Amino acid sequence: MTSLSETGRKILRRLIGESNFAARDASRNTFNSDFQRISEEYAFATIWNRTGLDFKTRSLLCIASLTALGLWPQLRMHIHSALNNGSTIDELKEVVIHLSVYVGLPAASEAGRMIEAVLAERGQSPATTPQPPAKGLSDDR
Repeated sequence: MTSLSETGRKILRRLIGESNFAARDASRNTFNSDFQRISEEYAFATIWNRTGLDFKTRSLLCIASLTALGLWPQLRMHIHSALNNGSTIDELKEVVIHLSVYVGLPAASEAGRMIEAVLAERGQSPATTPQPPAKGLSDDR
């Protein structure tokens, strides 16, 4: 294994956590091993390892990009990464709200649903506080 690959694997392990990293390694086979190596060396050792943006910011950018593209399995992994990199539940909520304007309510809603599912997996579910329904224009008559 090259040092570039080792660097990428170290960064990837930090981003996705040990259990997700182990599952990824367990799925390595003759078909996908070259792709995984390229991903480790280019995406993680080269791009994620650049200076200029911290890992938390990069994670939030990935959430926005993957939501816009509707790449839900990859989004799930990057939600874990964002939390591993110090993103708060409130920051993730704000990303979803911000995305609702730029990529549409359906995509933002799906991202929010996925964030809640990941939080539940991690035992970090946000407190459920019932909110009163918003008063619509038709209610003013």
